[in-house]
Amino acid sequence: MKSKTICAALLAVTCALGLGACGSKPEAPKAADRPAASSAAPAHAGTGADTVKWLDQFCTAAGGMTDLAKKSPQFDASASPGQMKAELEKHLGQLSTSLGGMVDKLRALDKAPVPRLDETSRKLAASLGQLKQVADGLKDKVEKADPTDGAALTQIGEETDTEVAKVDFDFDTKADKGIEDAAAKAPACKKLTS
Repeated sequence: MKSKTICAALLAVTCALGLGACGSKPEAPKAADRPAASSAAPAHAGTGADTVKWLDQFCTAAGGMTDLAKKSPQFDASASPGQMKAELEKHLGQLSTSLGGMVDKLRALDKAPVPRLDETSRKLAASLGQLKQVADGLKDKVEKADPTDGAALTQIGEETDTEVAKVDFDFDTKADKGIEDAAAKAPACKKLTS
């Protein structure tokens, strides 16, 4: 159900920060295409210590995705519909709480030193917020479901797959060298890929 969506989000974030294997990197410009040297600020200005610090806070806020991607409700083959319902309620409550915490932390971040990172943070918070709404809606349906009706619980799960698939984790995955270098220095970002 949601594990694939969380994994997709995690991959998008790590790609946007240059931490993941996200396909081919853009080719370096040919000598003829490069602008002449000037005294202007380098292309990666603002990607120093302040960016490392911000990225560490960002990755700390988003770090719960690694745990969520590994968790899913565990059912014994002999579980009754009532046991399934109880496990789903518990799992969805934990999922909602975790997603809500990540959204709050992302929204509380200071302005990023690099505008593109602000956009990534906003998009991730919005997407995780949508995923939380799906989890909350599903939890409400599970709570109202008949604890003896296994078919109804299965139907809720199928509806959820459809709703989760609608959540958009759309990030620019072109890694910027300066951001990539800063993310590689941020301890919390390293943990996202371990």
